[in-house]
Amino acid sequence: MLSKDNFTSYKHQSFFLKLKELAVSSSTNPFNFKMIFFGGTGAVGGQAVIEIISSFLYMKDAQISRTNTNPKLVITGINRSQIDQFCGKLFQIFGKQKFEEIENNGDESTLLFDQFIELHFKTLMAVPKFHVDLDEALKKIDNNEDKVQYLIKEASKTTSPFEAFVKKTKQELGLGPHDRFRAVFSGIPVPSVATYHFESIDRLLIKHGITQQDADKNIERSIKKEILKGLAEDFGDIKENHSEEVLMAHTTSVGGMYQIINGEPIIKLGYAHSSLGDLLKEKQFYANELTIQYSNFNLKSLVTASAIGIDYIYTSSTLPLSSGVSRKYRLAAEKNKLPFDLKVTFDKKGERLLNKIFPFQSLPVSHPVTDTKGNPMTKTELDFGNNKDNIPSLNVNYALRSGENGLFSLDNAYALYLNMKIASQEELAHVLVSNALLGDDDQKPWFDKHGICYYTQTDNSSLIFALLNNRKEFRKYQTSAFTVKAFQELGSSKHQAELHTHGLFILMHKLKNLSSQNISSMITSKYKEQEVKDFVDTNTPNLLLEDIVSYGKDTETLSTAFSSLLSIKSVGEMAKYTGYTGELTGFVKVFFNGLYAAVSQTVRAITSLGNPIIFRNKNGNDEILAGPYFAPLDLVLDTNFTLIETIDKLCKENKLDREALINWLVCNNGFVDLRPQAILNTAKTFEQGLDDHISVIEDADQFRKQVQQLKLKNRRNTQENIHFNSSGLLAYCGRITGLYEQLEQFDLSLGTYNGWKALFPIDDKFNHILIPGLVEAMRHYSEGLGKITGTEFLYPKYGYFD
Repeated sequence: MLSKDNFTSYKHQSFFLKLKELAVSSSTNPFNFKMIFFGGTGAVGGQAVIEIISSFLYMKDAQISRTNTNPKLVITGINRSQIDQFCGKLFQIFGKQKFEEIENNGDESTLLFDQFIELHFKTLMAVPKFHVDLDEALKKIDNNEDKVQYLIKEASKTTSPFEAFVKKTKQELGLGPHDRFRAVFSGIPVPSVATYHFESIDRLLIKHGITQQDADKNIERSIKKEILKGLAEDFGDIKENHSEEVLMAHTTSVGGMYQIINGEPIIKLGYAHSSLGDLLKEKQFYANELTIQYSNFNLKSLVTASAIGIDYIYTSSTLPLSSGVSRKYRLAAEKNKLPFDLKVTFDKKGERLLNKIFPFQSLPVSHPVTDTKGNPMTKTELDFGNNKDNIPSLNVNYALRSGENGLFSLDNAYALYLNMKIASQEELAHVLVSNALLGDDDQKPWFDKHGICYYTQTDNSSLIFALLNNRKEFRKYQTSAFTVKAFQELGSSKHQAELHTHGLFILMHKLKNLSSQNISSMITSKYKEQEVKDFVDTNTPNLLLEDIVSYGKDTETLSTAFSSLLSIKSVGEMAKYTGYTGELTGFVKVFFNGLYAAVSQTVRAITSLGNPIIFRNKNGNDEILAGPYFAPLDLVLDTNFTLIETIDKLCKENKLDREALINWLVCNNGFVDLRPQAILNTAKTFEQGLDDHISVIEDADQFRKQVQQLKLKNRRNTQENIHFNSSGLLAYCGRITGLYEQLEQFDLSLGTYNGWKALFPIDDKFNHILIPGLVEAMRHYSEGLGKITGTEFLYPKYGYFD
């Protein structure tokens, strides 16, 4: 029979009440606790350290009598630089004066906080190791079956550094072999550690001819599962022999962006190339496998099934290259195929590669190969510059760090968090910290009987959106004509290209609304480039959704406006584009010099980050502008023929129509498409052919009709949502027209029934300001890429139109 006691299971215990009880406990002395934080300088691991320190401070005040023991926290980072950066964060939060360095041994150091908590910082590269050279060993085995069995056996022997580190740390802290730590945390992304070996296994399987007989990936998975088992077993040994609790910060690898259809997980993730679906499926498989292994070894797994929060915001900094592009550039340089001097990208220490703003190049994609004047072109090596060319770095006002996911722009983050949802590292760390200090919640346990806490978004996400929404400087950045709207880390150049398209629209709109009278009357001193940007942003109207609806009524004229913008080659042409008719002398000339430089760098930043721009030039031909990295095909462009040769090869191998493939790449893989028409695509990949998947649409009504037909077809489909996307100015304006029509249905009297429509900010005339990340998030929902939460009806439905 139901009683009042049953209702306790719906409510978590008070954390602070339990801390006070622990502080005065006669059976447990929390100030004698010793803990290890693997990856303790990262997002979740670092926050766990911060919350543990805060908890000890709270318990110190709650103590009735002071003990003479000190808590000891052992914190690992990859290198000294990472440790120093985290220490800087601790100093910001708690005050630098409260920390005293009591030991320093190069990469390792010890700080005493508030005269009672010892923080031991150590470096650890968490790289597992094979015992033998597998490539050499396989050369001595003839039979493929024997090779597979050998690889499985060696994978099972993989050693990991974690237990060895714990044993060594026990000795250093004066603990006996049977003494236990209170808790060992792992904030290290263990799937990423495993990937270190997975890549070498993939190369071995290909090199030794095993991949061909493994279409269903059973062989590959059986080997890799042994590696995962070895990693989990290492932590299992820690749990069995060295620690009361072992707490693993874990992941689904896809942010929970999947749905279950016919019992199988189907990934729908718009922040990675749709063509990488198989790779994502494998990542999720191994993440799930690792969860099972953790459970088998009695470990507690905190599985984050959402995006993770912002653990640091860099201001006015140079944007580093993403790790994937860095590897591409280094490899190309080794092969003498890099179209610039790699040294121009080095940071001051020569360790990291930085994003640079390269000049763009115009690339041919069709035969016969001619330049913009129709003259035949020959194959030549591209040259994007060297140290003598003074190539500027890509500096950004704000870069948001989200744990191991890397650096996001404001609009990257806004779109991701609205779509994938978000759990802050603060709340994730709190689950781990409360279990480390108090054990699991007696009333409402965080972890189930298998030791798993599947953590999705909560109402705490409102705190993150408050940060993004309520800062005046953030809104200024989002609506500026000159800010970079997308970085590289989210992986999908389609997502990046859509944000860059918003940025170019804002740029075009503000330049076209720049008043000649204001320039003549207000420019009375020498403006620096940043002052020029501020003048334009301040003295021109924000781009509204209403403006885009209006622009969409004549996409030919709109296309010409973008063509002219991309073709500006002088200060005079810059002034003419804005409609300025006065003389270019004195301070006004200096102003337009600065504006020309700012506009050039804004456009070149897009192509330098990897997103090519396609537009209709003044001769009526499609023209492509690109930097050295070509994200839609993951290419480094070493010659002016690299792209066309790659397209030729793909067309030949897959028997594809050239125009269809180009339009698929433009639409699906991330071009900024400023051509007047609409491309509608329904193919996730091109390998199965593109017949009946690519539509080139010249009319707004026809675009709406085809989307509505697709919408109806999808409603009658009981499988995975039909994949589709669109590009081109007709599609861009059409999508936003559909969005605007739905926003116009907002009715204040309906209260919260308005749902997602209330997300959009309005000005004093009730017009809708374009916020790139917000509009991009709604595109994801409209293309069937919204997160499956069971409550997805609260967001836009499949198809751009209601």
